[in-house]
Amino acid sequence: MINILHELDLAARERGARLDLRGKGLDDVPEEIGLLDGVAEIDLSGNSLRNLPWSFSLLRQLKVLDLSGNKLTWLPDEVCGLTELVNLMMRWNAIKEISPAISGLIHLEKLELGSNKLEQLRSEVFDLTALRWLDVSENRLKSLHPNVGRLRELKYLEVYSNPFTLLPDEVWTLPKLEWINLDEDQWERAPEAVRKRGKPALRIV
Repeated sequence: MINILHELDLAARERGARLDLRGKGLDDVPEEIGLLDGVAEIDLSGNSLRNLPWSFSLLRQLKVLDLSGNKLTWLPDEVCGLTELVNLMMRWNAIKEISPAISGLIHLEKLELGSNKLEQLRSEVFDLTALRWLDVSENRLKSLHPNVGRLRELKYLEVYSNPFTLLPDEVWTLPKLEWINLDEDQWERAPEAVRKRGKPALRIV
């Protein structure tokens, strides 16, 4: 823990710094991380985290947070209060649920929730109208809610390897959608007019 505290101290001295704690074998994060009120980016990927300290909610200037490859089973409330977040990466965890407080991430542009255990997406996810990239691939989703049509800024969508084959028509009417990663079955059940048009750019698994 002494080395971790040393890295926290170094980051605290440089406002807007990037704190790199990936692959450190961490089971928890020290409360002192809340002192880094000016840090802009934190990488905690590749650890063994199951939760975050309450002080994490004090990181009000944080814009990029990578929690990929941990042991989280939910999206912590401590993250949902970080209203300046732009990129949130949480792939390769064991997330089963998302806090409704996620709607507070009003500036979020990229949300990576692939390779988790989600069976449904809360309606609050579709309140994130600044989203440009949404990854919910490799989960247990039984459907994708038509409210996805509210994400009018969405450019990239990853939905492959889920138990549903029919995407809502609202996906195909997203005005800025440029790229979608989906299963072959999902593509085959897309509206005929969409398949003839062949757009947006596709990656079919």
